[in-house]
Amino acid sequence: MKKILLALVLLVFSTFSQENYVIIKSKNVKIYDGLSTDSAIVSKISSGKKLELIEYDDSYAKIMYTDKAGLDQVGYIKRNEVYVRETNTEKAISKIEVLNNFIIKKISEKKQLVTTISYSYSQSTEGSKDVADSEGQRVANALKFYKSPSTKAKWIYLGDNSIVAIEGQEKEYIKVSIPDKEGFYYIKKSLFKYSKNKSITDIVQKIIVVDRLNQNTQLFDFSSTTFVLSKVSKSTTGYDNKNNSYKTPIGYFLVSNVKPFMLYYLDPTKDEEEKMFGRAQYAVRFSGGYYLHGIPVSDELKGKERESALARVASKLGTHPSSHGCVRNSNENAKFIYDWTNPIKQKNGNFIPKNPVAVIVME
Repeated sequence: MKKILLALVLLVFSTFSQENYVIIKSKNVKIYDGLSTDSAIVSKISSGKKLELIEYDDSYAKIMYTDKAGLDQVGYIKRNEVYVRETNTEKAISKIEVLNNFIIKKISEKKQLVTTISYSYSQSTEGSKDVADSEGQRVANALKFYKSPSTKAKWIYLGDNSIVAIEGQEKEYIKVSIPDKEGFYYIKKSLFKYSKNKSITDIVQKIIVVDRLNQNTQLFDFSSTTFVLSKVSKSTTGYDNKNNSYKTPIGYFLVSNVKPFMLYYLDPTKDEEEKMFGRAQYAVRFSGGYYLHGIPVSDELKGKERESALARVASKLGTHPSSHGCVRNSNENAKFIYDWTNPIKQKNGNFIPKNPVAVIVME
């Protein structure tokens, strides 16, 4: 068994470029030539523009901009006037450590590692889907887990395909432990559905980390005693519209299946012939109806209209949450992620990763 301790996990960077950048919040944001608003204003830039980030603190972001002569220059923008987007590998590694130490501990304790099953095509959850849990999460395709064996206790949602360990049973409740959560949680036995994961016999060696804050996806491979950062992709995660769109659920999940493309429906409640649908290429399912996938586009769009729609969505990658819960990537990066899972075909026509692949979604 490969023991994973933070002191032993060394991050090795691949040769690809990690792009850290800022996104301008409003119109006519000033770029200064020094760390003060008394400094000379060297340029102004409009909202939505991206600039390469060098470094930042609580007051200013040091950036690269292009001057009127077309030359790259260094400047400074007030921190509260930009959104920072960076590749936070340190935090990602800490989350990987949490998951794999949890797995090692539960295997050594001879506890059963399982993944929850709560997928519903209607997106419903136990109780009202519009009610947030004790941590403020409003999640589709989830189950309620209570802090004590009582429906009056504080509770949290755990999304479909969440990794948990079964600790035992107390009366009509199943007792579980959850990565990154202290103590134990409880769910009514009659409501608890799960899938046994015989494939998890050691640490998970291929892990995808989705960073909701920085809107990117990082892929890590385990090699000897080291997790290697193999890929970084600009992404778009889900936003909460208080209706049928949700933030991409935070948690620790196991990829259940992958497929060359994913169909989506604008109104799944209508008859088949009335459904308007499109597809997104290279889909990796990690929780409920949530996938990592390429840019979704309607099948009705053709030619330049289709190209325009693809370009419009691509321009938002790495900026702000705008999906219904899935994690969008460029088609090129989605294919990389799909191939990286090393999919193998099953008898029923589905594809699954050859070895376990975990997805960690972090704030």
